Amino acid sequence: MQCRQLIVLNCGCKYSYLLNTAASISSSLDDSSLLNPLDAEYAQNAKKVVSRNYRLCMFVECFKCFRLSERHRLIAEGRLPPITYRWQKELWAKRERFGIYGLASGVDPGELWPSIEEVQEEEAIGWYEKYNDLLKIVKYSESSERAAALARLEEVTAAEKKYPELLKEFLENRKEVAPKKSKEELEKEQRARDMLEYYGYEILPRDPRFPVLFEKMTEAKKKAAKLAEKEELSAKKLMSRKQEKMEKKEKKDAL
Repeated sequence: MQCRQLIVLNCGCKYSYLLNTAASISSSLDDSSLLNPLDAEYAQNAKKVVSRNYRLCMFVECFKCFRLSERHRLIAEGRLPPITYRWQKELWAKRERFGIYGLASGVDPGELWPSIEEVQEEEAIGWYEKYNDLLKIVKYSESSERAAALARLEEVTAAEKKYPELLKEFLENRKEVAPKKSKEELEKEQRARDMLEYYGYEILPRDPRFPVLFEKMTEAKKKAAKLAEKEELSAKKLMSRKQEKMEKKEKKDAL
């Protein structure tokens, strides 16, 4: 915590120093002796440059205050950092260091071999297998895969030989069977056709308006049928009356 406070104080001192230098430069540029407008424009541009450079310098100084440590900077640059901590001398750290940097790490490879206890523990857990056992497993898997591929090829060749006969039988026995529709489906289709003829546009059975419109259509058709019956009866009555009149006239004429 104290180191961080010292770094902040150092940055603050550098910040104030840069601020004072920028102020002195800007005050010198604000001299009243610059009566020429070209000189005044030059002074304004110079002020902008000074302020920009001042901000850049402030950023650089602050970055230097909070920069990476030597070890992390070397790691970021891809170089080999020195051994400065106690944990870097541990066996796991040496193995990691040798795995990253190789012989340039300065680690003796003889120190990195696993101990007898570690080997026994790994064998007990079963993490690794012996080379001869793995070689047998690989050979067995390769032979089994080869045998399966050969068997599959034999099946394919046998099927290819039978293909023309099977295709001929399929074409001979193929029959186009129309799917049978139930009575409900036929009734729905008939209702949809009737509604299309009556309303002039298609209404699907799944439409929620379908039952309401169908009832209206049936009622309208019933009314139309009743009116047609009445008209037929009235027409028959008129025809019968006309016939009676004609018969009466014929009888009178005959007398």
